[in-house]
Amino acid sequence: MFVAKRRDEMVQRLRARGVGAAVYWETPVNKMPLYKDLGYAGLKLPNSLSAAGHVLSLPVHPGLKSEEVEFVAEEFVKAARA
Repeated sequence: MFVAKRRDEMVQRLRARGVGAAVYWETPVNKMPLYKDLGYAGLKLPNSLSAAGHVLSLPVHPGLKSEEVEFVAEEFVKAARA
């Protein structure tokens, strides 16, 4: 999920509301050790940089019940409006 502003605040709000939100990719791909060591650190990847600062992950898997999906969606909207 791409959040234009206050991603870390959103994650904290969602967690406080019982939603397992997380940030998995805080470092742009070209800055990760493997790619950096391969010489990619100097690449200009604006979309990767933007995603690293704005993307958060929400619970998504086949085992989620409809009620749980609705709960996550409702809490996301509440957290975004807070």
